[in-house]
Amino acid sequence: MSGERPSFERRDIRPGSVLRGGILIAALTAASAGGAYLVFRALQGGGPDTTVAQPPSPPAPRLQTNEHADLAAVVAEQRRQLDSYGWIDRKAGVVHIPVRQAMSEILAQGFPVREQVVIDEGAPVPTDSGGIR
Repeated sequence: MSGERPSFERRDIRPGSVLRGGILIAALTAASAGGAYLVFRALQGGGPDTTVAQPPSPPAPRLQTNEHADLAAVVAEQRRQLDSYGWIDRKAGVVHIPVRQAMSEILAQGFPVREQVVIDEGAPVPTDSGGIR
C-alpha cells in the first residue's frame, strides 16, 4: 500500500456548464416571478372589469360574527340612555332623566306608599283566595 499513489478524478466539471445552468435557473425564477406578478395584477383589478353585484343580505336573524363588539355596543347604548336626558313621548310630556338624578329625586320626595287597609278580624275570608288564611 505504501507504493500506491492516491487516485483522483481525471476530469473536472466544466465552469461554463455551471455558469449556463445558474443563468438558466435565474432566468426561469425571474420569468416565474414576472408571470405571477402579471396574474396577480390581472386578478386584482388591473385587467378586465370584474365587478360583481353584492349578494343580498340574508334575512334576520343574522349570526353574530363578533359577539364581544355587539355586547359592547349594546352596553354603550344602554349607558348612554341611563346617563342622558330625552323625550319618551313628547305629546304626553314624558321624558327620561339620568338614573342618578332620578334616584336622588325619589329619595328627596320619598317613596309612594299605599293606603293602609284595615281588615276586620271577624270578617270571612273571600273564597277566591283559595282558603288560605
